[in-house]
Amino acid sequence: MTNKKVRQLILERHRVWLVLIAVLTLLLGLFLGTNHLANRATTNEYIPSARSFTKEYRDYVGDEKISYQEFVRRQKTEYIGDKGNKITFGTSMLFIEPFIIMALVAGVLMMFMDQNSQFNRLLFSSGVARKRILMAKILPYVAVVLLSYLGAAAIIMLVYHFGIPARYLIIDWPNTMLNLVAFVGTLLFAFGLGAMFGTIIGTALPLVLTVAFLGLSGSSFFDQVTQFFHVQKQVWRYLDNAVSYTIIVLVLTMIFLGLTFWFYDRVSMENSGHYLLLEWLRPWVLLAFVIYVPIATGDWLFVGEKAISMGITGIIVLLLGYWYLYRPNLHWHRNRRQSA
Repeated sequence: MTNKKVRQLILERHRVWLVLIAVLTLLLGLFLGTNHLANRATTNEYIPSARSFTKEYRDYVGDEKISYQEFVRRQKTEYIGDKGNKITFGTSMLFIEPFIIMALVAGVLMMFMDQNSQFNRLLFSSGVARKRILMAKILPYVAVVLLSYLGAAAIIMLVYHFGIPARYLIIDWPNTMLNLVAFVGTLLFAFGLGAMFGTIIGTALPLVLTVAFLGLSGSSFFDQVTQFFHVQKQVWRYLDNAVSYTIIVLVLTMIFLGLTFWFYDRVSMENSGHYLLLEWLRPWVLLAFVIYVPIATGDWLFVGEKAISMGITGIIVLLLGYWYLYRPNLHWHRNRRQSA
């Protein structure tokens, strides 16, 4: 089978998901833009009157001395971007978590769907190198994820342009463009992370639970580690700068995509239906969870007793993880003895 034929098969196989990802991302942009305008309108209805503002001046602006007109202008103004190279994720509908989740899901689907449906068996028997097969998957997905996000961002800006008076819309374009590049890097990072997990995990529900748990607990793990090594301020200094942040996420993206290529070249169909498609990863994954989960959960068992909570959590994770990861082998040996 030629490289061109393999690319055609992959596109036919994935085109529904590619179209769905693009449509959902564009609709997400439209929803975020229009919903934000609706929230602005609701908020503007509760701007205090001039009399209330004079009477309760300090409750609204503290000790700052501004006029009522300036107060109203600030309340109605939509700010996008900030001065300098500062990261402004979360302050605008352009750079929020739902887009990152879409990229993560795209990466997971790209890899898991073919393994779960046995389509990889056909691809692996085509005679085309696995690296070429994987590249034929990655390129259309990356193109759809990035182009659909840029389209969604354009939709949000158009909604702002037509829904907010020009005098109330202030955009710092240099900072916004820097953040746009940084956010695109974040999308690539999420896509690469999802692709790696979709490559090595072979069952649907555990894959979803694993990715969801790591996503929800990642910030806690990060905070615990940086606090332990007393480098929180130094790390955030780099992460708050759009340029250094972009470099960091792109390096991590290259690492995760590199691991995806490396794992994909070694995946076999024999372990389909197991949690891990590569048996030799079991001790490493078990070790990673035994370290990660206690750190991420901290003193959730006994508040104020972090060492005890982490120790007990680590033991529980070790026992459950060993049972779950090595259970397929135990069943395999038992079935083989029964057959004999």
